[in-house]
Amino acid sequence: MSRVPATIEREPRELPRAPRGPSTFRENDIKRAVRAMRAAGLAVGRIDIEGGRISIIPAVEAPPLIDDSEDVVL
Repeated sequence: MSRVPATIEREPRELPRAPRGPSTFRENDIKRAVRAMRAAGLAVGRIDIEGGRISIIPAVEAPPLIDDSEDVVL
């Protein structure tokens, strides 16, 4: 007797839909961008992530006060 492998035909299963699409960047991308801002001497004020785009807004620092330690003669 020869054995014939049994074939089982199945309908293709549909995979469950993901609640969101795959991210176009990773957490390390944000960390690298923040490190670059700090290396440039800028403080990070806010990070916006929209539509696969990372926007890092620097913190607004107050302008330096006038240095009154030196006398200015006009």
